[in-house]
Amino acid sequence: MKNTQSVFGILKGLVDKKVPELNKKLETAEIADKKIKRFQNAISDLERYIEINRYDREAAKEAQEDIDEYERNIGVLESFRKGIDKVKEELLYADKFYKTYKKVTNDLKIQNLKQQYEDLDTKLSVLEDRMFACEINLDETERSAEVYTQSKQDFAKFKEEYDRLFKNAMDILKEIKALEK
Repeated sequence: MKNTQSVFGILKGLVDKKVPELNKKLETAEIADKKIKRFQNAISDLERYIEINRYDREAAKEAQEDIDEYERNIGVLESFRKGIDKVKEELLYADKFYKTYKKVTNDLKIQNLKQQYEDLDTKLSVLEDRMFACEINLDETERSAEVYTQSKQDFAKFKEEYDRLFKNAMDILKEIKALEK
């Protein structure tokens, strides 16, 4: 169990380190996509401008230079988009890992909590037996005053311990149910 936690802890550290970098690449690619679309729209507008002003060589030349500049910018921005499918795939794997990590760690916690609950249940059974033994000795007509007094004190002590352990057991059950959701 400890080895599983250690392995998953190491893996989680690696994934935690990688995810922000992947998110940054994705964000950069999304920004590049928006800029590319704006440049493509501008190129389309400039091509229409050139067509309309085809007899004005100077205006057409300037527009063509702007188109060339936009196309160079698009080429640069395309480099930010390269490998974005791989980045998205890695982010999906990271998401799957986090889900698996949560399930495994929750399963380990649940297993540990169930063991604690079983230990408490055993202690509660022992205390129930002791309280029952004390109740038998709480008959003043059948027992000496010394046995009666001692049984009364022991019963109170056992009852207090029982109540405390019972509350702990109920808290553990609530925690188990919360983790199982």
